[in-house]
Amino acid sequence: MRFSNSTRLALGALVTALCAGAAYGSGTPCEGAAVVSKGFLAVNVPCQGGETIPDDCASTSFHNIWYSFTAPAAGLYQIDTFGTPSGFDTVLNAFSACGNFDALRIDCNDDSDGDPNNTRASKITVSLSAGQTIKISLGGFGTGDCGEARLNITTAQPDCCQPWDNGDFDRRNAQTSQIGYGQDWREFGRLTADDFWLCEGNIYHINTIRGKLCTDSVVPKAQVLVFEDCDGTPGRLIAEADSVQSPTTQDSILGWECRIGSVTITETGGVTDNGFRIIEVTANFDRLWLKGGQYWVVILGYSGTADPDEQFFWGTSNNQVVRGRPGKFYDSDERTWTDIDEICCGCTDFNFCVLGEQCKILLDNGSLDTVFGSRSGPPTSMLPLPLAASSPSLQNGGRTADKVRTADNFVVPPCESARLCYIEAWVLTNCDRVRLDLYRGDCHLPQDQEPILSAESQCLTSYGQFPLDGRLLTLYKAEFYNWHEIDLEPGNYWLSAYALGDGRQNARGYFVSSHYCDRSCEINFDPGAIRGAPYDTLPWRAVSPARDFSFVVAIEPEAEFEDPGIPATGTTCAADLNRDGVVTLQDMFDYLNAFFAGCP
Repeated sequence: MRFSNSTRLALGALVTALCAGAAYGSGTPCEGAAVVSKGFLAVNVPCQGGETIPDDCASTSFHNIWYSFTAPAAGLYQIDTFGTPSGFDTVLNAFSACGNFDALRIDCNDDSDGDPNNTRASKITVSLSAGQTIKISLGGFGTGDCGEARLNITTAQPDCCQPWDNGDFDRRNAQTSQIGYGQDWREFGRLTADDFWLCEGNIYHINTIRGKLCTDSVVPKAQVLVFEDCDGTPGRLIAEADSVQSPTTQDSILGWECRIGSVTITETGGVTDNGFRIIEVTANFDRLWLKGGQYWVVILGYSGTADPDEQFFWGTSNNQVVRGRPGKFYDSDERTWTDIDEICCGCTDFNFCVLGEQCKILLDNGSLDTVFGSRSGPPTSMLPLPLAASSPSLQNGGRTADKVRTADNFVVPPCESARLCYIEAWVLTNCDRVRLDLYRGDCHLPQDQEPILSAESQCLTSYGQFPLDGRLLTLYKAEFYNWHEIDLEPGNYWLSAYALGDGRQNARGYFVSSHYCDRSCEINFDPGAIRGAPYDTLPWRAVSPARDFSFVVAIEPEAEFEDPGIPATGTTCAADLNRDGVVTLQDMFDYLNAFFAGCP
């Protein structure tokens, strides 16, 4: 086992043997492996004999005994040596079959930190199909690691780290990741970063990011930073969490409070071979939403007593098996990110876990996240598309002459209701509040009735200022969530995002026109609609020229809610268009009528 940082610190192996009862009888070589099932097994690893195996996680393991396990059902299974006496440094391997170790190895682990009484115990987690058989080897890290041990096979918890698990600390290496107390990482940081991926077509409410640092700090503090990806390197900072310190440069930007989290630090009880304590850093966020794509995370430490000699290292994971891309390293002296293998020999991935809830994007009607590369900036003399095509949308106090609405539509598909999860809308305004109304409607225009849903945004993020209509207006991304189980029945809906003014005569608000970079067609479903001014005395009409407006609607995955179905029958058949519980020719005629009328 080895442990390295930027100065290539070397740690010695713990070699305390328990060799009593060394009779070889609990296992045989791979071809004759003893059959085991789920449960707990007391074993004896012989101090003389057993196989020597070349490992990914421990270079070589000794005295290996073999077991064969067949999964009774599909799922995740945890195989560990928790409960093995503390002097025994175990190594676990799982193989798909007997033969070439390197080619058939599924996973390998030396130390997992999962057993507080033995930090040298091992744990691997494997995903198996029903009836799949694997071979398990249990051995010692050194030639003196042998004797009484414990082998446990249990069903693992599949939701412990979703949507991304970059692996636990493998105690193989570590790399410097720290700043000084009260210092800005851009100016005084030496940081390590690793990437994670979120599935395209979804948006995620990120609750927690956690990972383990090694430190000698008396009062450790920590930060967690999240970056967008920029050509395979950490780009724009989009979120941060801290034990104590306030954000350094982003706090003056409107909306950044939605991207701030808090950090807690837990002593794991684990200690590295040279005396560094292993701490777990947990960042909690309340209002952080991320769309599918690649991101980078940094977990760094700093001294709570401002001691410049205290050190922090982010531990590696996966035993040099890369998830996503290999890590990056930032040195404030160089002001650039470099490949981690140029700094830390053998470092690839770093331990961390991202937890959150996934929502499916029902419609992305041209989000501007990809159009504007920075969240804020100085005024510009030229208004970029699509802002120039924005449409008035404002409720300015009691001024009826300023009541105007612009709306655009989306469709909930037939047969199943959709539980609302998240809405994003883009607005240009010189006001500081944005509201959303949701209307029922047909395929072409909203209904004239009152909205079925109305809410004020929980988060407004500034993306810069631009001149329009003789005034300098701010571009905002308005985010709406915490809908408390609001289900939308199948059909057409119209979404109107508008600014809330305070009655000032110069108040302005615009629903921003969408912009599709990937297709020539500028209309998604039907073009937007407008009403007003004043909005409550004129009917809805199509905007001219025809265009779409920028918003995103996301719903919870189907498993998260039940479709109401049809009373007494419970049918959810897609062909039953009128939902009367019977599929007839009338359903076909209804579909054809809707199709030729222009309904999507």
